[in-house]
Amino acid sequence: MCSYRSPESFQLRFNREENTEGSFEVESYLRYQGDKLGDRFDANSYLALTQAMDTHDLGRGRGPLRDVLANIKPPVQIIGIRSDVLSPPHEVRELAQGIPSASLKWLSSPHGHDAFLIEQDEVNQEILSFRSSISRSHTSAAKPRLSSEKVERRAERCA
Repeated sequence: MCSYRSPESFQLRFNREENTEGSFEVESYLRYQGDKLGDRFDANSYLALTQAMDTHDLGRGRGPLRDVLANIKPPVQIIGIRSDVLSPPHEVRELAQGIPSASLKWLSSPHGHDAFLIEQDEVNQEILSFRSSISRSHTSAAKPRLSSEKVERRAERCA
């Protein structure tokens, strides 16, 4: 895979335009991005990173994935990208369905996995909304109150 962007993203941005050197604009873009990546990352670290991503298994050493996901207790916000080829929608949906307290939102973007970088305002809004919903649920939850009799007994013990 030479990019985490979707084919639709490339089509929208480049169509099939040729540049003055006789190659397609998308070729020039990918070459430029590849050179930038090569300048910033050691190739071996990039290989190690991609191998870690490809072999990561939440269930490793913990049991079946469905059991691991079912035991996640805190609220979880999952944001899927419909055009993502790195984390395809069916895998994102499976993840969300396995976590009891998960909330799943979708970004509709043609930019594939890179949409979370490109659609920052929408991602930020989803995160803020999720955080707000968590705050509301914690403040509205009834806190157990001590009866006045229990308060008096505690006060007597402390005296």
